[in-house]
Amino acid sequence: MAVFSRKHNYLFLASPQTGSKAINKTLLEQLEGEQVPPSDVRKNGKVVANKHHTTIKMLVNAGLLTREQINGAFKFTGVRNPFDLLVSRYMKLRGRFAAEGDK
Repeated sequence: MAVFSRKHNYLFLASPQTGSKAINKTLLEQLEGEQVPPSDVRKNGKVVANKHHTTIKMLVNAGLLTREQINGAFKFTGVRNPFDLLVSRYMKLRGRFAAEGDK
């Protein structure tokens, strides 16, 4: 999901598995942002802009934001240490397989 603020002129784009939902929540509640899009946008049954992890191209093609709005906005996203992500995935899988072994 993306968060756009007309007042503060920023565009935040969520990256998968970076804690972006927590960042989105803060931007929406405290920095007067709006979720763009609030739900998946479909045209002819096909998703053209995802609610989660949308791209600038999707926002423009779906008519949610203009190229001028995007070009004039401060754009940012979050990143995650790749080793942290690797450990997180390992621990998740390890826990899942350990739980299955207990059955």
